[in-house]
Amino acid sequence: FFFQAEDGIRDVAVTGVQTCALPICEAAVVGKPDEKWGEAPHAFIVLKDGASATPENLREFARERLAHFKTPHSFTFLPELPKTATGKIQKYVLLGGVASAMLLYGLSLLYGVAGSTQYADIAGALSMDTEAVRAPLLLALTLIVCGLGFKVSAVPFHMWAPDAYEGAPMPVTAYLSATSKGATLALFLRWFGGPLLPAIDQWQWMMAIIATLTMVFGNLIALQQHNIKRLLAYSSIAQGGFMLMAVTTVSDVSTSALLVHLGGYVVTNLALFVAIIHFYNRTGKEEVTDFAGLSRTNPYLALVITAGLFSLAGMPLLAGFFTKFILFQAVVEGGFLWLVVVAVVGSTVSLFYYLQVIRQMYIYEPEGDPTRWRLSATGYLATFVLLALIVFVGVYGGPLYTVADRAAYALFAAG
Repeated sequence: FFFQAEDGIRDVAVTGVQTCALPICEAAVVGKPDEKWGEAPHAFIVLKDGASATPENLREFARERLAHFKTPHSFTFLPELPKTATGKIQKYVLLGGVASAMLLYGLSLLYGVAGSTQYADIAGALSMDTEAVRAPLLLALTLIVCGLGFKVSAVPFHMWAPDAYEGAPMPVTAYLSATSKGATLALFLRWFGGPLLPAIDQWQWMMAIIATLTMVFGNLIALQQHNIKRLLAYSSIAQGGFMLMAVTTVSDVSTSALLVHLGGYVVTNLALFVAIIHFYNRTGKEEVTDFAGLSRTNPYLALVITAGLFSLAGMPLLAGFFTKFILFQAVVEGGFLWLVVVAVVGSTVSLFYYLQVIRQMYIYEPEGDPTRWRLSATGYLATFVLLALIVFVGVYGGPLYTVADRAAYALFAAG
């Protein structure tokens, strides 16, 4: 059950149940951005299984929970989640369950083929003649690729990403776009550059096809987006396609290049999302057209967003240019020049939809209040550090490359 108070509040914390006569299992007060009030308090209540309570009792309970924030004028009673939020949650849970089942079934088949769960034993088994177990091995590799493809939001397993990005709070979206993708790609490298490397002829073509589809569809669908979170979701999908090229040509060189690109991508994405979070906290809006005139109301924030978008597109003097150059060079050395051609065309296409956001910020006049506003001290600190890292990696990426090269060497030495 949800109650929305018709009164605004800025500092909203989570609080639990202390004493209550109602059969309540869980309760919390959470802040939700509201266009009218800035941030409105919501009471979230979960009843025990089989229990019931009247709306009047629940309203009274919610009023008590919100009393130490501000005295609410009235409450709106919502017996269930909004339909859009419910659909997004159900889609993610359903697809996530299917992907996890595929991954686990693939690993069980791999165990049946290799007879062990140890990396060295699996590599040894796959190094021998596998013709007798070709079918189960191919099925196992297909299921593993599909399961991990969901985690990295690769096409055609990407359906959850745009809805999850749009429905989740901005900090969660930033986490999903950066750390989640990085962890999955690290697992790709550990498995496909280690125990599964002897079977590269069985899975390399799969990775090449998925990388191509991801780059093409991610960029093309992003062209049609009007919501900044959905646009960045499809941008993240396309960026994942670039990274999967390195998995296709997995070696110590391509692994090092992928780690370099991943480092630049994480820094760029975090800078971009931190800036957008500040914009959203100020305005409560997330449409691309809502960024109109940002260069006039907050020129510094517009600069950070512009640098992040240009870095994702691979413009010179920024992290994206240096890391993409290293990545594309490694893929060419791996014998997949045609994949790099697709990636270069995709990067060119991505520049168009990134420029749509930049055009809104610098060409159009602001809607509503045109007065300038400032970030908090921590906001300036976080965005400045991330912006400086974007420029530093773009101008002098040697230290990052050295660290990535050592990590790649350690990975293949261990594998």
